[in-house]
Amino acid sequence: MAHPPSVDAVRREVLEREPDLGALPGGLLTGLCRLALRPGPPGESAAEAVRWGRDLLGRPSGEKLPVLTTLLAAELYGLPLGDMVACDDPARGLAAFFSRSMARRVWLCRGQKLTLADGRRLADVLTETGLEVVPFGTTNRCRSGELAREWASGDGAVWAASGSFRLAGFVEHLGIGELAELARGTGGPAAVLLDDWLEPAPRLEDLPAFVIPAPGPGFAVGTDPGDAPAEDRLRPLFELLRGHLLGG
Repeated sequence: MAHPPSVDAVRREVLEREPDLGALPGGLLTGLCRLALRPGPPGESAAEAVRWGRDLLGRPSGEKLPVLTTLLAAELYGLPLGDMVACDDPARGLAAFFSRSMARRVWLCRGQKLTLADGRRLADVLTETGLEVVPFGTTNRCRSGELAREWASGDGAVWAASGSFRLAGFVEHLGIGELAELARGTGGPAAVLLDDWLEPAPRLEDLPAFVIPAPGPGFAVGTDPGDAPAEDRLRPLFELLRGHLLGG
């Protein structure tokens, strides 16, 4: 019975066949080789990896677009490829996550950016699904202890951040790790929202995450993504990620 070759063997043969693919970031090239692995000699997998690579640098078909978009995003954000799925509206996906988790109200830190890059207020997106939204803390100080004291059965919380927004001066906000610890202790749902995000993701501490590389659709990480983007929305996202990651 034939077994797939090693990724390293496929990678070596890919670079012999198509040296231009050596300009890809290392993780992205490795991802292409893993994607192309099939039982048999390395040459068969390498030929398939080269085809995927040419599509990555060109204009992939609608069938290949979701896979290549997710591959680009996994490399850009530094997240496991298997955990990421394209999501048409990550903010609504976040709301649906809390609804599925049987949350009744969701805590939002006042010190985080809660107006999305597309102009929507995160609180409005959540309340549209029937959730009660409760801000806590102040702009400069949102402590985990305050949240823990107020937490009740049926509560959830969001750690939200924007790639284009930073508070200056003295700030004291709970971190993702603190929120993850609180969620484990209470058994309540918690999630991360990254808006306008085109940089490596912070450590998610096993929390579900929703990533919006504005403008357009994005990704769900480690949870049900909700609706998948249509090709006419996914293609601009593919080109945005490719341009950002490959510099062209």
